[in-house]
Amino acid sequence: MNQMRIGSGSNTYEWQDSWASIPESESAQTGWAHHGVTVTESGQIITYHPGDPTMMVFDP
Repeated sequence: MNQMRIGSGSNTYEWQDSWASIPESESAQTGWAHHGVTVTESGQIITYHPGDPTMMVFDP
């Protein structure tokens, strides 16, 4: 299986398709272009999905 790599140089990452559990809505499954993502001091990843609208909090 080929892994998709994104980024460049020291900021290169492997795409992990199942790293997070997201809502079952069509907009959440197909429309994940984000302009606002933050990481808290405890490592949680927080983002907002404008299509649903839903705030998502992912644990490390």
